[in-house]
Amino acid sequence: AVNGVPSCANKFLLQTIARESYHLDGFVVSDCGAVSTIMNSHHYTSTVEDTVAVALHAGTDL
Repeated sequence: AVNGVPSCANKFLLQTIARESYHLDGFVVSDCGAVSTIMNSHHYTSTVEDTVAVALHAGTDL
């Protein structure tokens, strides 16, 4: 997590840094279980639906 935002949910890291600054033209794939830690370990979201939505909105290509 960076500044309290899990990496798979961090739009700044995935969109601004990776895609815009580094011109990433590929897939962002999390490791096994990383998206679930947004809710279960980081307590950043409270439902599975919110967890999936925040990961996809941030730029994680599951």
